[in-house]
Amino acid sequence: MEEKEIRRRPNQTEKTRRKIVEAIHASMKEADLSDITIRSVCNKAGVSIGTFYLYFSCKEAALLYGYRQADEQFLALQLEEDAWNSIRKIMTCYLKMVTLEDMHAVRQIYICHIKYHDTYFFDEQRPIFQLLAAEVGKLVSKTAVKDVTWGLLTTARGLIYHACCLKDEQIAPDWHEKQLEELMDYLSYRVQKLQRGTT
Repeated sequence: MEEKEIRRRPNQTEKTRRKIVEAIHASMKEADLSDITIRSVCNKAGVSIGTFYLYFSCKEAALLYGYRQADEQFLALQLEEDAWNSIRKIMTCYLKMVTLEDMHAVRQIYICHIKYHDTYFFDEQRPIFQLLAAEVGKLVSKTAVKDVTWGLLTTARGLIYHACCLKDEQIAPDWHEKQLEELMDYLSYRVQKLQRGTT
């Protein structure tokens, strides 16, 4: 019965999900996610514990769900004719999601990725993958597109993870620009290797 209600009222469903996610974000300003209880999140969101579990299996799932909405930024990008410039735009957008002024939140997200596997972030239907693959396809053969696209995303994830391991004062103010150059160097290396016929 409850599932039927959820299907009938998608707007209300999304509104409730957003309230829960916002309550977690507000709570994370005071504590690590591991120290936040689902009861306190529900109190902040004004929902019952039963309602929380109707939408999410755990706190980590709720926090990561909120970051799916960030993918809408990729769909709003105005890409260019030149694949290299378009890839720079996509990866700049991705890296800018790392808010240097709130690395605590970024670290919490990466801890969530370790504790809770959300298949969405590894799905080839995800907007960032689709956009990147389309542009990478202009640079390499069709058979290499997936591999190079995943390589680029995995390298980016590694650079972000490394930043999460640093103290805030160790992260350079021009971190975004430096990481973008690292990613573009990686892509250039992969493209050149494929052009030479080596893997």
